[in-house]
Amino acid sequence: MKKLFAFISILLTLVFTAQGCSNPKKLLYSGNYDEAIEKSVQKLRKDKTNEKYIAVVEEAFNKAAQRDNDRIVFLKKEGKPDNWRTIYDTYVHMAARQEKVKPLLPLTYKSESRTANIALVNYTDDIIDAKQKATEYLYALAIRKIDSGNKQKVREAYRDLQEVKRLYPNFKDTEQQMQRARILGTSFVLIGTKNTSGIPVPPDFERQLVNLNPRDLSTDWVEYHLSAANNIPYDYDIIVNLQGVEVSPEAYHEKQFEREREIVDGWVYAKDSKGNYILDSLGNKIKTDKYVQVSCRITQIDLHKEARLGGSVDYFNRKTKQRLLSVPVNANAVYDYAYATINGDRNALDEEKDKDLLRLANNPPAGFMPDFELIMQTAAGLQEAVAGAIRSNRSVVDD
Repeated sequence: MKKLFAFISILLTLVFTAQGCSNPKKLLYSGNYDEAIEKSVQKLRKDKTNEKYIAVVEEAFNKAAQRDNDRIVFLKKEGKPDNWRTIYDTYVHMAARQEKVKPLLPLTYKSESRTANIALVNYTDDIIDAKQKATEYLYALAIRKIDSGNKQKVREAYRDLQEVKRLYPNFKDTEQQMQRARILGTSFVLIGTKNTSGIPVPPDFERQLVNLNPRDLSTDWVEYHLSAANNIPYDYDIIVNLQGVEVSPEAYHEKQFEREREIVDGWVYAKDSKGNYILDSLGNKIKTDKYVQVSCRITQIDLHKEARLGGSVDYFNRKTKQRLLSVPVNANAVYDYAYATINGDRNALDEEKDKDLLRLANNPPAGFMPDFELIMQTAAGLQEAVAGAIRSNRSVVDD
């Protein structure tokens, strides 16, 4: 019971709190002027004569306007060029507030025979002036960041120019500066290969190691290339270093099995112990199964061979020539093949008990996979390991 009373108490508290938070007058007194206006306007759209909500709109509107104007005066006197964006946003917000109230005007107190004191102001010139100055500042700031040579600053400049473009789509050479920021802010990475294993490998093999999709690896500000492009200032090199190539000896295992059993091989007329034919009730000879003993020898051949590749993904800073990171990678491929040959009568095998041997007997005889083919299969596995290493270490090349 105590738990029930506690639950009801909490529930009622939440209900009254929610009601208080949505009460326009309480919102007004707590300084949430715009929210108070919003709630009251919703009520007045249904009943424009409700003086309680007219009073809230009148007081909240004027107090909000005064607060915003005081803020703008302070920001202008402070004289910081980066204030113009805040000034612009404030003017836009003040104009939007007026548009919210405007359709309801005039609001009249019938009990007092007067109209609510809500004066509308044309902010068009103020908005245009603040917008122009904010755009000029953002553009100049972006150019300074681009010229700094710091990639993080250049990326900030790109975002500043996006804002410039939003404010004024055709402002000066914004588009060209954004392209410049995109190039200077991007970390360009060239991926290559190196063979230090001491074992010659064909060019196709090395290409397989880095047969990656650069788009799957690239991010907003990191771009990977598999071959050098003209006029691209590469910042980093990623070298896939092949350090070891091993192919195991060919393992050949042979096992033999003998099978023997009786099977039905046609029929004969049944005879009794004296050698006389056994007849049925109509005088016909009775037939019976003829059994023969069959046997066979099964030879099972198992082939096994492995290839292992080992290496590293090495990161280098082009400017400093310093190795930043080395990530070990490895992969292996296994060739397993089995088949069986049957000498003798195949019927000696039981379909259920010997189903594995029968399955192997359906496999054609084969030899071992050539070393090169097995190594190429291993390269595909190493390629996946390389891609995983690059994805896991994007931060190394993201300035």
